[in-house]
Amino acid sequence: MDPRIRGVFMQLGALEAGERGEPPLLSRIISARDTGYAKPSPIGILTGVRDIAASYRAACRSGGGVCDAGVDVHRHVHVGDADADRVACERAGCHFVQCDPATGVTWGLLQSKLQELEALYGSAPSLQRAMRGDSSSA
Repeated sequence: MDPRIRGVFMQLGALEAGERGEPPLLSRIISARDTGYAKPSPIGILTGVRDIAASYRAACRSGGGVCDAGVDVHRHVHVGDADADRVACERAGCHFVQCDPATGVTWGLLQSKLQELEALYGSAPSLQRAMRGDSSSA
């Protein structure tokens, strides 16, 4: 995982529950290495979302809680640095945020996309980081 993106999410507390028990803004960050498919690949995106959904269902069942709608590819945000990433997202049916290859994603762009999706769906989506410079993902 690119330390720049993980650092941003950790500073923002995006992977932690909210003060009033709200779910985390982000459910999980996955990379091409996690899915086993080179990027950009709609199959890799769909595999990652499927794996997140399975983990969510298992955690919900083991906790005895009532599961909400859970993870859906239409609520998934993929962050990438190339037009090929955007095309893979279109083919997979998810949302795309373009980042700069040198500096990574900016919080403003990501926050804007998360707010847009929260307005559409009522909760924050999952996020996949398309990592640059990793032979399995770039």
